[in-house]
Amino acid sequence: MQLSRPKLVFLPFGAERFLPRQPKEGTVLGVVQHGMLTGALLKKDDGSYAQVNGDITQPLNTSRVEHAIRAAGGLKRARERVATPAIVVMKRRRKIDPALRG
Repeated sequence: MQLSRPKLVFLPFGAERFLPRQPKEGTVLGVVQHGMLTGALLKKDDGSYAQVNGDITQPLNTSRVEHAIRAAGGLKRARERVATPAIVVMKRRRKIDPALRG
């Protein structure tokens, strides 16, 4: 019985939610889904790839990542898509004087 390897899926956008801060080394290419794990796809300065979830970095197989990037249509779409800034709504809350509560 042969065990199947988890599928690797690449999306060229949306990596911001997986990164608490911009990584010091490498370039963020997009989002990668490896099996049930989803995280930001990082191409390191040495040419290898890694999946980043917060502060955890896991190395990925280079040929499988490049195949997933080709299957997704390459990196061209990542440059065409412009990220929209997040909208933060802050609602004011009424403060009731505790002396008025009866």
